[in-house]
Amino acid sequence: MPLMLTRTMMVLLSRVKTQLMRTFTVKTMKLKQKILLILLILLAYLSFELSRYTIDDLKNIHIHFATTAGRHKIFISNLTLLNNGWFPIDCGPHSVTVYACFLSRVIDSENTEGKNVYGFPINAKVHHLDGCAHKVVFAPPFRLAVGENITVSLPFRNKFISYTDYMPNLYIQLGDGPRWLVSNTDQDPTHFVLPFDAKNKLQRASDDLILPLSLSERYLYQTKLNQFSELEVRAKLVPDVLELFSLNRRTEYTPQYGNLLNSVPPSVTYNHDPSLLRNQFKLTVNKDGRVEAGVESQSQHTALLVTNTITHLLHRFDYKLPVGTFLSRPPRFDYRGFMLDVARHFFDKEVIKRQIELLSYYNLNRLHLHLTDDESWSLEIDGIPELTEIGSRQCFDLSQCGTYPQLGKKLDMGKQFLTKSEYIEIVRFAESKGVMVIPEIDLPGHSTAALNAMKMRYVHTPTLTDYRLHDPLDESQFISTQYFSNGVVNPCVESTYSFTKTVVQAIQSYHKEAEQPLTVIHLGGDEVPGTAWSRSPACDTMLTQLGKTNIDDQKEKVREIKVAMFRRLGALAESVGLSLAFWEDGLIDSFTDEPFVKEEVFPPGVTVYTYVWFSKLDGRSDSRPYNLANSGYKVILAPASRYYFDHAQEPHPKDSGFYWATRYINLLTTFSFRPDNYYGNIIRKPSKGVVNEEFCDMKHCPPLIRKENIVGVEAVLFSETVPHQHRLDDSTFPRILAVAERAWKEASWEHLDGENPEGLQKDFDLFRHSIEKFEIPILEKRYNLKYHLAPPGVEVRNDLNNVKYLRLSTEFKSQRVWWRTETYSWWTELTNKTTLYPGNNQHVYLKTSLADGSRFSYPVAYHQTSTEVDGELDMFNQDFL
Repeated sequence: MPLMLTRTMMVLLSRVKTQLMRTFTVKTMKLKQKILLILLILLAYLSFELSRYTIDDLKNIHIHFATTAGRHKIFISNLTLLNNGWFPIDCGPHSVTVYACFLSRVIDSENTEGKNVYGFPINAKVHHLDGCAHKVVFAPPFRLAVGENITVSLPFRNKFISYTDYMPNLYIQLGDGPRWLVSNTDQDPTHFVLPFDAKNKLQRASDDLILPLSLSERYLYQTKLNQFSELEVRAKLVPDVLELFSLNRRTEYTPQYGNLLNSVPPSVTYNHDPSLLRNQFKLTVNKDGRVEAGVESQSQHTALLVTNTITHLLHRFDYKLPVGTFLSRPPRFDYRGFMLDVARHFFDKEVIKRQIELLSYYNLNRLHLHLTDDESWSLEIDGIPELTEIGSRQCFDLSQCGTYPQLGKKLDMGKQFLTKSEYIEIVRFAESKGVMVIPEIDLPGHSTAALNAMKMRYVHTPTLTDYRLHDPLDESQFISTQYFSNGVVNPCVESTYSFTKTVVQAIQSYHKEAEQPLTVIHLGGDEVPGTAWSRSPACDTMLTQLGKTNIDDQKEKVREIKVAMFRRLGALAESVGLSLAFWEDGLIDSFTDEPFVKEEVFPPGVTVYTYVWFSKLDGRSDSRPYNLANSGYKVILAPASRYYFDHAQEPHPKDSGFYWATRYINLLTTFSFRPDNYYGNIIRKPSKGVVNEEFCDMKHCPPLIRKENIVGVEAVLFSETVPHQHRLDDSTFPRILAVAERAWKEASWEHLDGENPEGLQKDFDLFRHSIEKFEIPILEKRYNLKYHLAPPGVEVRNDLNNVKYLRLSTEFKSQRVWWRTETYSWWTELTNKTTLYPGNNQHVYLKTSLADGSRFSYPVAYHQTSTEVDGELDMFNQDFL
């Protein structure tokens, strides 16, 4: 019943009741009159209830999205609202607002027209709030019959080709009333985003040739072309620590030390061996079980390397040790790292400690914690409580929080930051595992949460201007890469440096208490919009004081401001005895596109690390690592196209992750990275999948003169699409094992260029044999780790009777294959997991599971159609459901 009608009835009934009470007293009323009065009162109450349900039934709105074709670089996604309740909805004079996070910015529209199923026009306005936060406002009248839906088309600047492009937990609001969580969006987006069921829905652009793998392509990737003896596989440690490690059938073994869930390594006697290099050891295992280790110098770090190696050997030899003498190879890089973002989505101390334990087990020795970003400030700082009281929260009232709800977060998430004591506990645990924690406070960009927290500090206590991070008179307008419009700290106000010093010294004291002295602080420096500070009076004043006047070019102005900022930060670092670290683009002169001259910007006694990420290894910006190293910076290689674990592992819409640097990053992509032959990694032009052989001349590929400045590698996991530990596991493993391998040992094929250098496939097959036999069981059973589970591959064959059958593959041998047909909804495990006769079934659905059936991949489909040629399956004969 429409809201306006029920309200009218209530008014009329009230008038009738009043008139009846005036006309009749209770004593004089006849029975029929009493009954009539009771019925009228009941009808009024029913009208009131229907009115109340009409409002509350916004809770019964369901929302769905569907990607459609775009035009002229504008891409369309349809937003559909469905009345899934028992009552019609009529919101009368009130508007209805839907709040959603879109990873591509919606083009603001003052009159986005849509139509309901009956053809009546719907008027909606789309507004960008900040970051990924948007709202769609439906003007009155807003009416939905039971089961009715309305659809509006939202124009985006970038295309959506994956389910993780859509974020969960949308909210809906009637007028200015409370916001309700849209119930069907409180789950994985596969449940409220319609299938990507056409070619143009799976392409980043019309010329994109990197499409979802066909079943046969996946079969070829998963099939190991090289086979090895059992001893060869056992001897292949991950990472490959031992250099002289030969076994044969006559090798003897020690007594057994425990089992998979409870192995106890033997005690080790250490001896000084001056012939060895730093972090190298010689392991001697005696038949009676005594173990000796020769080391260049005994330290906790060396002892951990020895213990880890012994533990790996125990796992590979049935918890016995092979008798003999084995020499380790020194690690290739001192810096072997992993970055975890706890600002976009928060991970508590237990998750972080578990990650540290896994890093340590695979001899990765740096945990780079990305603690702050636009979305949140995630570390308690002594003396500035607002950073976590306000900056760690997300809400719609920006006087109470750092920013609007971002990245599909709910409004009531509880504590979303690390306390001082928790951080100290993490650092102390890391120290015990031989892992150095490198904290990152991202400045001056990516600072929306901190900026708003400090603004509210000033609003609540106007005398507190000591930590204000903005110029109140700044009228600069900009939008960041992640669509934030107020996320850049102003480096021209003195309070910025008071704030930074307080934060740095607080973290330094935490590390001291944890007994892992802080040696380097990462201060971000990346992705500052080009028009930031362009209209800041404070910056104009600072430049005048520095003698930099009459600067008309905005790039030159930004350059001078950044140089001044780096000089101040360098002086701060020198005063507290720290090295500095920045993302690569922060140290690039926007005016010349070359690195800042280190000696002109930073004090000579301050070491500056830079993390090279922007290089996509497609021929663009790929000179930066060598240019930075040659300029005196210590370079950590973290190329986005190889080591960014927030990217999908297959080009499939259900494979979670980004695709901006490259369409996907599988285990081979990570394994095949050549740190010491950087230009040899350059293979593809953007999106087209074709070899580019003409990019490399002296301008684009300068030689590496100062090789000693390439000091490490790092895998990176920004957490925009990683909301929980399961997704963290899935994104990280097994790819991080390939990072551990490259960080420790240079492969024989790395000096060769191209996509498939000779020796790569054999080395990769041995690596896969090793991890599937020995690492996957440990990850599953000891750590209960939810590593990435790929769907099966298929090769179509004919048997001796010329009957078609499917030859199936899985990424790792221990996995199982399940199947069903289009007729039956239940899944059946294949007893012979490698062979399936489809019979007369036109559609066969397949998925992979763990050996115990506790976890499954997303399903893929095989269709028997006429488009098969020589056993190859047409990619578009799959269902992307």
